[in-house]
Amino acid sequence: MEKFSTMEGNMTRLAFSPNIPALKEGLVIGPKVLDKEAFARIVFQCVPSFIENTQPDDEQEDWRIKLPLDVLPLVSSGVGRRTKSTEHYVMRVLHGRVDLFLKREHALPPEECLVIVLTKEMYLADCREFEEKPLDDAALEGVTHVVVSVRVVAGPTKEHVMREHDYLASLARMVGTPPNRVEVVSALNRAWNINNYWRTFAEVSD
Repeated sequence: MEKFSTMEGNMTRLAFSPNIPALKEGLVIGPKVLDKEAFARIVFQCVPSFIENTQPDDEQEDWRIKLPLDVLPLVSSGVGRRTKSTEHYVMRVLHGRVDLFLKREHALPPEECLVIVLTKEMYLADCREFEEKPLDDAALEGVTHVVVSVRVVAGPTKEHVMREHDYLASLARMVGTPPNRVEVVSALNRAWNINNYWRTFAEVSD
């Protein structure tokens, strides 16, 4: 998605990162923006004013901006409640492994949608750290901030729930780091919550 002229008087100019899964063309696993142009118009209308009047999150150094309810018909959530019907599922390959996903028609209704925004400098620093290809210089010309994530909230939790194998991978990276008792208890509690969540819900896919 290209950068867009913001409302008159705003100094903020936005661009969308090309690395947002929900905005990809074709088959998408998880949350999805169904109407990209209408979605972009809403983002460009409300986000610049929010940024110019609000400080970023002190810990994350980003802005997490809840979009107006008008955006909900334009997005699909990324999860649905598990069923026992094989007809409700499709097989997809994700990160090199084959898994089952609910068909998108069984996604839970979206309840909230938010975007995460970084300054251009923070965006470029993150791309270097995580070895992601950034927008080219022409696409970033005049841009002050970059939308780096779209999140769609649905179901009983307002927080993003990691996939089970992603959480296991994050634990594996801690091997060799002496944990304290609080960290161990916290990791076990989170593992329980993640496992319990995915026993009830499943990701959706096109």
